[in-house]
Amino acid sequence: DGSIGCLIFHAGAYNCIRATAPGSFSGQQCCYTIDDNLCTSGRCAGTADYYSPDINALGHIIFDVTPFFLCCFLHSQCDVYLSRRPSNKGPRFPNLLPPPLCSWVQGDAHLITLDGHNYTFNGIGNYYLIKHHRFEMGGQLTKIGCGSMLTAIAIRIIANNSNGEKDVVIEVQSGDGTSGLQVYYNGDLMLLPVQTHLQFADYSIDYNYNSTVIAALNRTVLCNLWLTEMVLNSSQQTIQYLQYSFVAENATYFGELRGLLGNSDGNPFNDFVLPNGTILDYNLTLKQLHYSFGLLWLIPNSSNLFIASNYSLHDIYNWTPSFDINFGCNANGSNISNIANAMCQNQFQCLFDAASVDDVTFANHTYQSVQFSEIALKESRNDYYNVTTTPTPTHTASAANIQSCFFCIVNLFVIACFFPAFF
Repeated sequence: DGSIGCLIFHAGAYNCIRATAPGSFSGQQCCYTIDDNLCTSGRCAGTADYYSPDINALGHIIFDVTPFFLCCFLHSQCDVYLSRRPSNKGPRFPNLLPPPLCSWVQGDAHLITLDGHNYTFNGIGNYYLIKHHRFEMGGQLTKIGCGSMLTAIAIRIIANNSNGEKDVVIEVQSGDGTSGLQVYYNGDLMLLPVQTHLQFADYSIDYNYNSTVIAALNRTVLCNLWLTEMVLNSSQQTIQYLQYSFVAENATYFGELRGLLGNSDGNPFNDFVLPNGTILDYNLTLKQLHYSFGLLWLIPNSSNLFIASNYSLHDIYNWTPSFDINFGCNANGSNISNIANAMCQNQFQCLFDAASVDDVTFANHTYQSVQFSEIALKESRNDYYNVTTTPTPTHTASAANIQSCFFCIVNLFVIACFFPAFF
């Protein structure tokens, strides 16, 4: 919902989100304050809809909007409406699906799998982050110091060949240092103004210069990218790289994904699955992960997922990155171990990056990013169990209000036609 509609119909709410119950005509509205807190009482609260406006707009106006208007605006009896259209935190509905799957890539290629396992892979070249029969997503890793950083992401939405459709490939690169993120559509650079929303049949792109969101397959997958630019203290070199998070709907992809970001089955101890289905041990060293797992997910050039490979196969297979916290891995490296130890507070990712890149600025950004991702992942799971769910609502229009219904319906229908965002 638009924030204007929330301000008018749900006093105290800043933003509202609607969902349709699977296999049903009913829906649910969740409303949040400006501080992203869920509203659960009064006019601020989101409510269950007897008819989802996405399925039956007129039914929604008659059986949901009209009673809400009558109870909450004309008669100040929102408690009556909420008793029939409850706003619920979820405990009454125990058979919830697991929370959405979420993964991250940050810093000197530190990954959090869809099942929450943390590990480091700093190969160079193009790798499958996720593979599925409906889409595939790759990441391009570029050498920095004794490690690598993410500099491009590509997603292929695989077409339904029976309908004569063609695959769509969207690639986002970290840019040339002057133009922000660069978005390519089927190999062609898109010249996008800041704050651009592009809506296609089965996917959308939201571009905002240094951040981009790609949603696909009825928004069951969501890719978030942030551009990071900094000047390294050690070399005064300006670098640009990507921070990446990926969210997938658990109900659709549970246990069906493969790649560097795991198999999405809820078990972090079996995430290292090879392309042939072999599951590797959970406690592999970084060196074992590099040669026995990571390199096997290298994307062949014939896939055309990326516009080009950034390294030859010879360079990729002969690259030996740092496999531990080694402050001497850079030949001309400075001694920053004392500064890094004080700054990183025993965080592995921060210490690893300080050593591999030989730069505390890069390491500090990794430290902040890891802290943020840990909080975000925790809150996303907590918020999932604190959201309004979708019970089957009951009708609220009473005999005393029927005399006003026709007038309300006509007026609200006119409003809905000209201001659909309010509803």
